Amino acid sequence: MKKEENDKEVKRLTRERNKLANKLDTKDVISDRYDLEVPKEYERKIDNSKYFSHDKGDFGEEVTKILARQNNLGKDVSDLFQVGRNGIDAAFLSEGPPPKLTIIESKASDSASFSYSDKQKKGGNAYFQDMVKSKDSRYASFRGNLAELRKKNPGLQFDFIRVETDIKITDIGFGVDELQVKNWKKID
Repeated sequence: MKKEENDKEVKRLTRERNKLANKLDTKDVISDRYDLEVPKEYERKIDNSKYFSHDKGDFGEEVTKILARQNNLGKDVSDLFQVGRNGIDAAFLSEGPPPKLTIIESKASDSASFSYSDKQKKGGNAYFQDMVKSKDSRYASFRGNLAELRKKNPGLQFDFIRVETDIKITDIGFGVDELQVKNWKKID
């Protein structure tokens, strides 16, 4: 077997192993609370003008926003907590009652392996509060934006979820192989 073929086979086997591990790791999985049918059908062309890893991430965020709309999570207010490629991946505000802000971390992978930063592993609330309270100029507007949301939405509640999109390469480009929604609590 040639090295290139061997590398391809190792990648395939690693992906299959990761997919099985994901099926066994049901801790925090709340996918059954959501309608996943429409987001799982989403496909789009690969954008060759971007780094492949950025394009995968963008695809995962697109799937996440489709999932949020499909499940009536509310108005997309993501732009209040994003600066370039930094910040929260998605945020949706439902009117309630009570009003709820759903903060979403989106992960996408073509190897069925999802990695989180040390800060993200603290859980959604801790991660979000770190940004809101940060002195980093990238997040300067977050505190005011959150205060404004709280003022306009008395009793505002929060929900923190993770959406993990396992990507497959299709005839069109990217497609969804597996999709899971998880509580975004502290990650071991």
